[in-house]
Amino acid sequence: MKTAMNMHVLVLGLFVILGFIESEGALVRYTFVVQENNYTRLCSSKNILTVNGQYPGPTISARRGDTVIVDVINQATQNITIHWHGVKLPRYPWSDGPEFITQCPIQPGTRFSQKIILSDEEGTLWWHAHSDWSRATVHGLLVVSPKIGTTFPFPKPHAEVPVILGDWWKNDIQTVMEEFLRRGGDPAISDALTINGQPGDRYNCSRPGTTIVNVDQGKTYLLRMEYGSCIVILNAMLAGGWRWYSSLGMGRVRMQESCLHHEICPSVRTFIHSFIYL
Repeated sequence: MKTAMNMHVLVLGLFVILGFIESEGALVRYTFVVQENNYTRLCSSKNILTVNGQYPGPTISARRGDTVIVDVINQATQNITIHWHGVKLPRYPWSDGPEFITQCPIQPGTRFSQKIILSDEEGTLWWHAHSDWSRATVHGLLVVSPKIGTTFPFPKPHAEVPVILGDWWKNDIQTVMEEFLRRGGDPAISDALTINGQPGDRYNCSRPGTTIVNVDQGKTYLLRMEYGSCIVILNAMLAGGWRWYSSLGMGRVRMQESCLHHEICPSVRTFIHSFIYL
C-alpha cells in the first residue's frame, strides 16, 4: 500500500515538473509611449497617434511560452488601450484591450502595465489600439518564435520581410469616426492605402518605390504580413501571380503568414525575379 502511494506521489511529482518545464518561459519587457506626432503624407501634414513616435508601431518579438510586459505610458490627449490580436491570454483577460469590456482605458497622463501571456501561439500576430479608431495609426507586429531548441515546421527562410498594410485619411481620424457616427451609413473612404506606413508611388507627394525587397533566385523569403486597416478588405498579390488571400476572423481581416518556396507552400512556385515590388 505504501509502495503504491509512493508511486502515485512520484508520478504526480513528475507531471508537476514536466508541466513547469513546459510552461516556463522568459520575461520580456517593452515600453510603449503613446503620443501625438506630426506626419506628412499625400502633400499634407497632420498629427497622428503613435507608439514611440513610429508609424506603424514597433515590433514585439518573443518566444512561445514567454510572458511579455508592455508598459503603456499615455502622453496623448485621449484614452487608449492595446489589444494583442491572436493571443489567447488564458485566465488573464485583464490586459486584452477592449476598453470598458475587459479593462478600463489608460487615461491621458497615466500609465498601465499590460501583461501578454503567450501559451501555444507561434508565428505572426499583431497588436493594435482598441479604443475608438485609434488603431488606424496605432498598430504593429507581434512576432512569436518557437521555443529555444525547436523550429517552425518548415526550413528557416533566408530573410524575413515585414509587410504592414493600412490606410491613410487626410482628415483627422477622430473627425472621420465622429462624422460617420453622426450621419450613419458608411464611413468616408480613406485617401490612400499604405504599405509599411507609405502610400504607393502613384499617389502625389509619395516616396518612390514604397517597399522594394531585393531577393535572390531560389532563396526563401518569409513575409510577415499585418493588415491594420479599419474598414477596407484587401487581397495581397505579388507580381507574376503569387497570391495569398486574407482570412476573416472575428469580423476583422488578418493577412496570413506567407513564404516564397514551393516546398513550403505547395501552391507557390520558386520566386525567379530579382526583387519584389509591393
